[in-house]
Amino acid sequence: MIKNSLVVIVNKILSTGFDRENFVTFKYILLKKPLLQQQKNICYVVGILRMNKYQYMIYPLNYIPFFMCIKKPILLTIGGDGTLINTSHYNRENLTVGYNSGVISSQGLLCSMNLFNVKFFFEKSLTGLFIILKVTRICIFVNNKYLYSPILNDILVTHKNPAHISEYILIVSQQKISFTSEYQRNSGLWISTPIGSTGGIHSSGGDVLRIQDKNLQIFVKESYITKNNGLGEIKKRLVKHNETINLVSKMSGGKIFVDGSYMKLNVPYNGIVSIQISKRPLKLLISQVMINKRNNILYHP
Repeated sequence: MIKNSLVVIVNKILSTGFDRENFVTFKYILLKKPLLQQQKNICYVVGILRMNKYQYMIYPLNYIPFFMCIKKPILLTIGGDGTLINTSHYNRENLTVGYNSGVISSQGLLCSMNLFNVKFFFEKSLTGLFIILKVTRICIFVNNKYLYSPILNDILVTHKNPAHISEYILIVSQQKISFTSEYQRNSGLWISTPIGSTGGIHSSGGDVLRIQDKNLQIFVKESYITKNNGLGEIKKRLVKHNETINLVSKMSGGKIFVDGSYMKLNVPYNGIVSIQISKRPLKLLISQVMINKRNNILYHP
């Protein structure tokens, strides 16, 4: 059973019209117009926490800086996968528990909690049904400058205009001992974690990795083929913990898209982008149901 203090992070969409004080007390949503289904989920979870005398604080995503000063809380995200992913950008070492408040509208591949099991989880010790897993994340450097916090899902390196060709030199090195280099022209390069391998990289033709895997995956989108350069040798590849992906941009409008549209980073011409496995994996509570959902995608694409 979880006995630590809890910080409850609520989807920004659900927080529309609520100020922080009303969020903490929940008086606002209890007294106003009929509640939406997802708002009812928030009240339900909070009721369970109160009934079982858990210490907790509640913040919408746009108040993320407030919970950063709290010492080692457990982060309970209420929303869907997007809420958990956005919260993970600011989470260095805290355990994250995802609650899927939209069971019908959201797949909740990263959420171990939902309306049907949350009460039993906080009231009883369900040893064996849940495990804490350290899942792989990505870190990015541009010209040797660390640009962003660990990334849970994926990144896309491409031109700022999606109709424009992407050009770069791709170098995969292994502890500065050996490397593979290739000049590439295409529609962009996907780099994903095992968590992110069910998203855009899979739709483009990449493989779905097990959530327990520790490697990254790279996949080239729509290679530009000519008589001189052919298709290129590096199309799809796993990147291990002792390897680094380096790209030398040959684009004047290069961009890195972090976790979908969450964040856009500029890459200058001849800028060197270094991508590797982060030394700070995310501690995530997972269940057998989550693994089964992922296996359905893995074995039935």
